[in-house]
Amino acid sequence: MTALRLSLGGFAAGLVVMVASLEIGGGAPEPSPAGIPDPGLLVGWALPAAGFATQVAAVAVAGFLLAAVFLLPTTKDVVEGLSVSAVSLASRWAAAWSAAGLLLFVLTVSDVFARPLTDLSFTLVTSLAFETSLGRALLVQALAAAVIAGTCRWTISVRPLAIVLGVALAALLPVSLT
Repeated sequence: MTALRLSLGGFAAGLVVMVASLEIGGGAPEPSPAGIPDPGLLVGWALPAAGFATQVAAVAVAGFLLAAVFLLPTTKDVVEGLSVSAVSLASRWAAAWSAAGLLLFVLTVSDVFARPLTDLSFTLVTSLAFETSLGRALLVQALAAAVIAGTCRWTISVRPLAIVLGVALAALLPVSLT
């Protein structure tokens, strides 16, 4: 339970630093002038928060898999001891990464089309998903994270987990390259 509290405390501290940085740096969301479409302040603040959550979860997945595969001691071709716990944590963080990635996609749709979340339509969502590289990249990353979560849940062999680590690191590329 203390690890969960520590993780949540670190995440909260990161959010506070993000908000302070946006406020001090002049990047904080502001209402648009009259007549200009605006997704709203909720989307304006939730978008960087979801991006932060996505990045934190991705780093946690890569870190736990790296620890399980390469850093923690293993005597067989199967992870054991603390490595099993690291793989389990990687699976949970990958599920969080996938959920945060999907949230980031929806918030990006709202931001790109300057519509509040309540005004999003299937056409807008599919338009961003299939007609832009950013939309495809966000969805590919979320799907990869979901696959990683499932694979980590059912695999304890070192070699497949090393491949999953490679997939996790490769899943960071699409969004970075858009």
